[in-house]
Amino acid sequence: MDSVATTKAEADAHLETLRQKRGVGREQPEDVSDQLYKASTHFILELIQNADDNHTKAATIDNSKSCIGEKGIGFKSVFKVADVVHVASGFYEFKLDRNARIGMILPITSQFPTADRVVDNTQFLLELKSQRDYDVIKEELNSIEPDMLLFLRNLDQVHISIRGLNKQYRRKINRSDPRYDGETVKISVQGDAVTSKEYIVHRYTAKNLPPVPQREGIDSSEVVIAFTVDNEATSVFITQKVFAFLPVDDFGFRFLIHADFILVASRERLDESSLWNHSLRDLIETAFVKSIRRLVALSPTQDGEGLCYKWPKYLPRHPETSGFWHDLHQNMMNALRKTPLLESGADDTLRKPTDLYYVPRDWRFENGALFDLPPLLKTHLSFKYDSVRSELSLIGVDSLDINDLWREFSQWINEVGIDGLKTRPIKWHQKVSSIFCGRRELREKLRNLPIVPLRDGSWVRARQDCVFFTSTQNEEHVPTGIELFLVDRSVSKDPERRRFLSFLGIQEYSPTQVCELIIKLHHDLPPGASRTEMDLVTDALYLFDHRLCLRYEVPNIEFAAVKGGKAICSRERHLYLVDPDVKPSLIAKYQNTAQSPLVVLSDKYEAALCKDRPREDADSFRRWLLGSTYREFSTVPALLYNNELSAEWHFLRSHDVMDLLQAIRLQWDKKAILSPIIIKAAAELQVPGSDGYWRPLGRLAIPTTELKQKCPHLDFVSLPNPKVYNWGFLSVLGVLTTRNTTATLRELQKLSQLQADKVDKDAIKEIYEALNASMRSEWKEIK
Repeated sequence: MDSVATTKAEADAHLETLRQKRGVGREQPEDVSDQLYKASTHFILELIQNADDNHTKAATIDNSKSCIGEKGIGFKSVFKVADVVHVASGFYEFKLDRNARIGMILPITSQFPTADRVVDNTQFLLELKSQRDYDVIKEELNSIEPDMLLFLRNLDQVHISIRGLNKQYRRKINRSDPRYDGETVKISVQGDAVTSKEYIVHRYTAKNLPPVPQREGIDSSEVVIAFTVDNEATSVFITQKVFAFLPVDDFGFRFLIHADFILVASRERLDESSLWNHSLRDLIETAFVKSIRRLVALSPTQDGEGLCYKWPKYLPRHPETSGFWHDLHQNMMNALRKTPLLESGADDTLRKPTDLYYVPRDWRFENGALFDLPPLLKTHLSFKYDSVRSELSLIGVDSLDINDLWREFSQWINEVGIDGLKTRPIKWHQKVSSIFCGRRELREKLRNLPIVPLRDGSWVRARQDCVFFTSTQNEEHVPTGIELFLVDRSVSKDPERRRFLSFLGIQEYSPTQVCELIIKLHHDLPPGASRTEMDLVTDALYLFDHRLCLRYEVPNIEFAAVKGGKAICSRERHLYLVDPDVKPSLIAKYQNTAQSPLVVLSDKYEAALCKDRPREDADSFRRWLLGSTYREFSTVPALLYNNELSAEWHFLRSHDVMDLLQAIRLQWDKKAILSPIIIKAAAELQVPGSDGYWRPLGRLAIPTTELKQKCPHLDFVSLPNPKVYNWGFLSVLGVLTTRNTTATLRELQKLSQLQADKVDKDAIKEIYEALNASMRSEWKEIK
């Protein structure tokens, strides 16, 4: 058909020619009915398709030409709801009758019902199968979306009029909208009310497309991306449909995609096996990136908002099963990752998403970065994108984690130093404290940063020795030689900052801390070094006063002592005390004697205790030392060391054997037992007798009243204060202490050595009577 009929006769002739060309007598193709839309109302879109296609003149055909309809069977979907369709256009009037032989494709000349004819209009009149079909069509017409007109090439308005329904859709294209720096389309719907939708439209020409039979002679095509907007600052991010001029389906994207896709006959989906479609898909990725760059380049609104910051709302996609569209979305996101699109916290040139971190709101200070170094700000995502944080994760913007934040903190301190810390407001320090407090994985790293303010205005690391909070209850005693670092008072009283510094290991300066400092100070003294005598006294008395902190144990510290009359500092395990209750005080007697092995606690301790203190304190101090489980304090000379006679034994024996006997007595009084080594050595000691001669102690007797009366001729030892001290223990050494058989026999031996005229016969008689009385029990000794 070369031209449009200008008379009714020409029109009828054209129709007859068409019938002949399509072949009267042919059978209706079997697959036509199979390829119809599943939905009975899709013919409405086909009518719109035909209207748009029929505006195209033959002169416009070139290597990029595309028509919406392809197979010529789309219109046949009308037979889902009607058996007969009447058509009138100009002088053409005919009908298509499904029940006639191949009536779905061959026009039958038929007058259009006169009552419904509108001159100069193309009309379709459907004889519907049922009331139900009428209701479905009415509902479908009422639900037509405005975006139906968006990608049509020629059709700018659609008017729908049906009983109880009157709607008019109008499309207005602005090729150069200054608000959005390019093309926009506004579609208004006028019905009971007037509504409108606005779209930012970005077009991209795809070239060098592969040759396919469905697009013979065509190697380029237009790809269009459109974003729905409410206004210059607000995006609309519901899922949108994919178009091939008319809507195909919703594949989960939040923006509209249009391309001249090759569809299956029903137009309900793409032919995903088509090489043409795959090529278009790859070019849609390019078009999308360019469209996003256009949004990024838009100017913000007066309040700092705008699509230039809200565009990420378009990025998410509702998942569905199609691999074709999933791959497209993934490729789009990957492409955006590599594209400079985002502002940093430094507001410099745009940066790639993968080069930026999102800083969580809780890690900011007064709407700014916590650590505001320019190099750090360049790695921060601008806070203007806060409302699209989750969407930006799709293109590689990760959140700053606590380890990253610590690194920023460390870098910030290295850059600004202590002066920078001092200039920060209290709230800033509280914020930092609240963020890092309790982060155990970072504790040691944080302890190494100089973030602890001191009273003197300096700042130190928490790991430094002797850093404490100001004491809240006790007087602050600082041992001589210790450099103490006390946290600034205001910081100590700040609950947030105190909690953080406590987490870093800083404790309140308390007696427990002082005790630990003293012990550590003594432990760390280098060989040969010492503290002054009064420092040692002060240290020990402080530990004594706070012995509860030590669980009453005497720690391993140095003591001021005297040895051989010289003042020394001693860390020896064995140390002697002067105890006024021990008589005689051998320790006091010999502490200043040259060559004395006794290491005696300095009397400066007792002097300090007796000054402005109750007398009981000195006794308590002595008992505390004597109760030590680690140190061996003693008030009596030790006579054994490693199962050998001690230096003290030999010293006392050489200086005064009677003092050695006193030491043995004191040991006996203390323990009520003597070592066999001491017993043997003591029995062999040469001691002075009452007659002035020296004899082994074990061969002597104690001059008791009984022995002096009954055995007056025995060799008696000359003991100091025999009436004051209890020397009866000497019996374990072999010393005679009572009139027993041994004493009687020795007395008899002594008498036998006298001249006969000097022997008292009555005394001899009494001795024999005594021996006779003890014969049964001690006969062996008597024999």
